[in-house]
Amino acid sequence: GSYQVNIETHGLVSAHNQVTLSAEVTGRIITINPKFEVGHFFSAGDVLLKIDDRDYRTALRIAEQEVRRSTAALELATTAKKRMEELADRDGASLAELEAARTLLLQAENDVEVAQASLNQAERDLERTDIVAPFAGRVVTKAIGLGELISVGTALGDVFAVDYAEVRLPVATRELRFLNLPERESDEPLDVKLRDAIDPDNEAQWHGQIVRTEGALDPNSLELFAIARIPDPFALHSEGPVLRIGQPVSATVRGATLDNV
Repeated sequence: GSYQVNIETHGLVSAHNQVTLSAEVTGRIITINPKFEVGHFFSAGDVLLKIDDRDYRTALRIAEQEVRRSTAALELATTAKKRMEELADRDGASLAELEAARTLLLQAENDVEVAQASLNQAERDLERTDIVAPFAGRVVTKAIGLGELISVGTALGDVFAVDYAEVRLPVATRELRFLNLPERESDEPLDVKLRDAIDPDNEAQWHGQIVRTEGALDPNSLELFAIARIPDPFALHSEGPVLRIGQPVSATVRGATLDNV
């Protein structure tokens, strides 16, 4: 008769995106979001930490004034060059005076560009006093406290994304012929069913899909690792059991159907 091939494998749940938040400017921590605690969830765009921004606001005002000053100087230099050209046409100004006016105009244009670049830098530095969550996630570690003085590059904590989790599932080479694993982005994903590998009495199940495979065999076991993706592992937007990062799971992958067995 016909026989349905099911491939049994196992792996550890991991976050698909885990990053270390770090400071891009120097200053003192004046506000910490209550969501920025170990184990708490946060949304994309949440301000997790705030650095004292008074010095950066002052620098921004100075940069704005410098842009206004250099712009006014450019207008004067433009008017002076135009007047000098009119005088030169009537032989009322020498060639040296005309070249000097053109040189002053060029210098004024450069001053405006430098001032605008400084203003842009001041605006970016002010924005960086707010440590903004790059994605919806969960806090793994917190490395700073309220009132702490930090510098550029100081690690603030580790966070990971919670939109989906991934599991590396080893597949023996002798079983690859029974599976149609996705090798390209356009290939159809393969359904996989996951169970708790620690507690055999736990009847919870999670459904995911194998979305890609690694490009090389493991040099020790000669196995190919398939990457399964599980959406909403913490059941934030759906009802179901929670799947935790680092949890061992066993997986069943539905393979080919053999005829005339």
